[in-house]
Amino acid sequence: MHASPMEAIHRQSGHGRRLNNPFICRRRGDESLTSPLCKGKVRDSSPHLLLFQKTDRAFTLTEMFVAISTIAVLVVLLLPRFRERQQVQWIYCNNNLKQVGLAFRMWNDDNGVYPMQYQTNGFDGPSFAIQQKTYVYFRAMSNELSTPKIVVCPKDTARTPGTNFTTDFSNSNVSYFVGLDAVETNASMLLSGDRNISNGTPPRTNILELTANQQVSWPKNPHGGLGNILFTDGSVQSTSSQSQWLKEALQRTGMQTNRLALP
Repeated sequence: MHASPMEAIHRQSGHGRRLNNPFICRRRGDESLTSPLCKGKVRDSSPHLLLFQKTDRAFTLTEMFVAISTIAVLVVLLLPRFRERQQVQWIYCNNNLKQVGLAFRMWNDDNGVYPMQYQTNGFDGPSFAIQQKTYVYFRAMSNELSTPKIVVCPKDTARTPGTNFTTDFSNSNVSYFVGLDAVETNASMLLSGDRNISNGTPPRTNILELTANQQVSWPKNPHGGLGNILFTDGSVQSTSSQSQWLKEALQRTGMQTNRLALP
């Protein structure tokens, strides 16, 4: 068997023979230190060997270009997936509102009005908005909605789906506002939509009042300056804060003031 390089070094140094290996540095004063490889070395504990001294080295220009190119490639590969995920969540929110619209219509067909106007023993629709209990309107439609997950937008990280409509359901489990003045006979009225809608003025209690001439906007979260609106005809429209479309939609309702109950 062949001896390892280190064994060969020690074997030769033990018999006093000179080392011809150009990669080994001997003690100072030895002629081997004249080799360029031995410059800047430190002495090892061994009397015959010196070790390379560890030095810090900066990135070369080529290595920097390689690192930047690698990051650029990762961005190109991952960005489409991120955008695709954002688009999927947007579609889920849109579909949720369509199911909410269907639930409102079915409930109206059975009771003659929406839950916001319904009044009977033990249920006073108009009062729940004043009591800041927007979630009660969705709870009233639990049979039509079937699951609390429908009233939570996937992008709304400040809201979590309730496990049921009875013991685990409150405003913290709802992402959508409710149009208090909406009636089925007016197809242009705002029935529901993303709760982050704003007119720039903090609402009284949890009721946001939008006048026909106000500029309405969407804060950046959760849809990045965009928002979804459900109308009483069951359609869902998406718009941005820069668009005049929402202001025009408020004017088409025919109402001077549209009241929205925020969760």
